[in-house]
Amino acid sequence: LKTHCKTAKGTHGVGVIFIDSKKTLVATIQLVNKLDEKRDMIIQEYIKTDYDVRAMVLENEVIAQLKRPIIDGDFRSNISQGNEPQKIELTELEKEECIKAAKSINSVWVGVDFIPSKDREKIPPYFIEVNASPGTKYINELNNINVHKMVVKTLQNRENWR
Repeated sequence: LKTHCKTAKGTHGVGVIFIDSKKTLVATIQLVNKLDEKRDMIIQEYIKTDYDVRAMVLENEVIAQLKRPIIDGDFRSNISQGNEPQKIELTELEKEECIKAAKSINSVWVGVDFIPSKDREKIPPYFIEVNASPGTKYINELNNINVHKMVVKTLQNRENWR
């Protein structure tokens, strides 16, 4: 058993726990329930990878992306935990799948986090989450855009309000 357990509401990788046994899973859930019995938990399969990707989707278009290498000595890739993101180009399949993920929550602007498949051209990525309030650190610099202006301009149009 190798999995992640994380709180449904969290940020910056805080509250994400690597689970390596059923005993650890049970103890972790018991602890979280003791602290806050109404706290929802998410259990995800652990997929070993060297990096994951955050794609920014605005109005059903991938406008930016970055590669987040796994932090040395950790299993997470969060920038807030000390990651140094890198530039990456997405395949057409990855873009299509990110747009589908964004549409699935009917949102104007989201961050879609995923682990690329071994064959990025033919096999869809493994989704980690669709984030309705994504962090944007390094997005502008690595993509030569101003994501904040793009989001504000989009949201100024009342037709985009949902």
